[in-house]
Amino acid sequence: MTRVLVVLYKRPDLSWDEFRRYWREEHGRRAQAIPGLRRYTHYDAKEEGRPPYGIAALDFDSPEDMRRGLDTPQGRAAVGDLANFVDPTRTGMVVVEETGIIEVIVS
Repeated sequence: MTRVLVVLYKRPDLSWDEFRRYWREEHGRRAQAIPGLRRYTHYDAKEEGRPPYGIAALDFDSPEDMRRGLDTPQGRAAVGDLANFVDPTRTGMVVVEETGIIEVIVS
């Protein structure tokens, strides 16, 4: 599995509610349309006004599926849409691979 993590900082001219609404209602539809995307998850910050404002996780089966998906009209539209609600000077993304799982056993 290949995961893209995007750490989001809202545009300074948007309120917390405007940022969250746009991310969920507008951008979410664009991201979910990316071909090959297996899962799209939002993680909202728990405290309003404390950056970063959220993290998005996009899961693909492989690095090749990720590249193919992002290099489609839908992928380019989703990436291009970020400027409508995030601060591009602070928002960043990283591609990660799961390399191990530590199971926590609660007794």
